[in-house]
Order: sequence, then C-alpha cells, then structure tokens
Amino acid sequence: MYRPRFIDDELINFLSEQSSSTINNLFVAVPRILEQFPHLNERQAQEVLRYWLHAGEAVAQNYSAIKALVVE
Repeated sequence: MYRPRFIDDELINFLSEQSSSTINNLFVAVPRILEQFPHLNERQAQEVLRYWLHAGEAVAQNYSAIKALVVE
C-alpha cells in the first residue's frame, strides 16, 4: 500500500502512541484523528487509519518472517 502525501510521520507517531487505547476501539480512532489533526477531513482520517493498520500488519509479518529465520 502506498503512503498518501498527507500522511506524515506525525500522524503515524500519533497512532503508534495511541495504539493501546484508541486503536483498540476503532469506532473512536477516526474522531480522535480528526480532533488532533483538524486539517484532515473524515475520508482522509479513515485513510490514515487504514494505512496505519496495513503498515502495522506488514511490520508484524516481516517480524515473524525474520524471527523464523533467526530461530531456525
């Protein structure tokens, strides 16, 4: 998944810091993004969340693959 231009490191860091509380409740995630980053519209906030979740999944998959190689 490509990273849209409006998704910067500040947005990614915000979601990473909020992951234990905000992301566990996906119904609250988009409003929190909009509250913290009012320059985004709702569609963009949804896209930020989708990107972050996809990127996190990719990182987790890469970690599992690397861990499997190390353990073997």
